[in-house]
Amino acid sequence: CSSGCSVDMAFVAHGQLPCRADRRPKQHAVVCKAKGGGGFKILELGLPFGALVKAARFGWSTAWLILMNELAPSGPDGEYRRPVASRRRPKPDENFPAEAGRYTLYGGVACPWCHRVFLALALFGIKDQVAVEWLVPGESGLWKLENSNNDMQTMKDVYRSGDPNYKGRYTAPLLIETQTGQLVCNESLDLVRMIAGEFAAADTHEIDSSLCQTIHHNINNGVYKCGFAKTQTAYARNVADLVRALDDVENILSKQRFLTNDSKPSVADVLLFPTVFRFDSVYAPLFHCHARCIRGDYPNLSRWMREIYAMNGVAEVSDLETTQRNYFENLFPLNPSGIIPMSPPAKLDLRDRKLLSVHKYKCCASFSRAPNGRVEPIYRAKPWPPE
Repeated sequence: CSSGCSVDMAFVAHGQLPCRADRRPKQHAVVCKAKGGGGFKILELGLPFGALVKAARFGWSTAWLILMNELAPSGPDGEYRRPVASRRRPKPDENFPAEAGRYTLYGGVACPWCHRVFLALALFGIKDQVAVEWLVPGESGLWKLENSNNDMQTMKDVYRSGDPNYKGRYTAPLLIETQTGQLVCNESLDLVRMIAGEFAAADTHEIDSSLCQTIHHNINNGVYKCGFAKTQTAYARNVADLVRALDDVENILSKQRFLTNDSKPSVADVLLFPTVFRFDSVYAPLFHCHARCIRGDYPNLSRWMREIYAMNGVAEVSDLETTQRNYFENLFPLNPSGIIPMSPPAKLDLRDRKLLSVHKYKCCASFSRAPNGRVEPIYRAKPWPPE
């Protein structure tokens, strides 16, 4: 290495190595190891360690801020502001009516915004009416097609194919017209509305209800506002909003089977599931959302999550292991080491007695496997902020 230090260094920047001596593929980590495994032995040399820490902190903070500004734009108060989708479809469009076999949906299993659209297809029973192209994270930072070809490899290719003059982020989910490649919609909330209301003829008025708006802004986007906050004040404010919203849905589920009724999932359940499913394994450790935990603090949410997961088609689009790996390996500014933390095993089996008997009303047929039909007391979460 040109620095002249006697160390074995492995840098990773997608194949761009600072030294020409070694072009072998490297792991996604930065290793700086002196002979003997003792680092640079700066303390033993008597060098001013405090000055080194200050310099390193300044350099890292500056680089972190640049990365975060690109990844997660924020306002002057440091609160994350999600960019507005470039292809909205808030109401039916006569140019793109709901027709079986007409559209292709691009989405990745790890993305919660894609996940809610996949859930809508499964829970409203129309998964066979829309073709799906699966996406995986690419080394360039763009989604790439799992089954790519020479003409179409990344989401940039998909967008540019449908609109050569497109300018904006190459985001997922994205619905296109299969025959023409035209871009139809890349806003997940609009896609859920289209699937539920136009394909399945379900009531979608609740999307505009205070419940769905709270779920969308304070829970779905709330975890991102916590994880991408650039100031302590913004972080604390959004954690408080997140916990209050989780307390509210826990209270609702202590009285009924689903968020809006006792019979079947609605749009509100579709919106909530992706965040709850990821919460303990991803958002709590990575986005600093560990003021609460689903499995320990919210028994009714836990019961509800397991029942949704057991429904037809849901497990097929819900891969927690892949989701966790993609988050921790790809969100470099939040997890520079790329290390994936060990999490308690996710217990998604509906036969767990304790998880099936937490709500106070009589168990439904779906819960008939709970021994003796025992109903245990409702856990009441402590108020937030703590006194």
